[in-house]
Amino acid sequence: YAGKKLSTSGCGPVSLVNAIYCLNGIYVPVEEVANWGYNNNYFNADKNGGIAKREFFTTADEQFGGVGMFRYAGYGKDVQDPAFRSHLLNGDTAVLHVNYHFIAVIDYDPETNQYFVLDSYPGSGTSMPSKYRTTTAEGDWVTLDELQKGWLAVTEYWMYSKV
Repeated sequence: YAGKKLSTSGCGPVSLVNAIYCLNGIYVPVEEVANWGYNNNYFNADKNGGIAKREFFTTADEQFGGVGMFRYAGYGKDVQDPAFRSHLLNGDTAVLHVNYHFIAVIDYDPETNQYFVLDSYPGSGTSMPSKYRTTTAEGDWVTLDELQKGWLAVTEYWMYSKV
């Protein structure tokens, strides 16, 4: 997209695609999502800034919801919010903003109070902050504590539901 590689600044589009896919098994091509974001000035790959505007997450359903069978379901900042947990327990997903990065959260286990996350650029990378994240390419159960401080601390999130 825009002559750039998704691997260097594509965590937002990849996380959105992961969240959509985990809702219902429908793959929306990540290149299309990235190009749409870039063409609408939501996704700013030229400055290695990734997502330039939060509208990328709030309006993606207008462009891809018909194909991906999803809708934008809301915004939040507190992963302890009972509405957020209920959203995940209903089989819905979200994209989280964590320390200069985006990840998808696709499940919540109330017995362990853990969240299952998919990270498009998991820990053990060579650049900051990847080398400090404890995530893996296979996805990970993480604690509420991990989502509240450190390199996975959530600053905001966008929720998605099946249509």
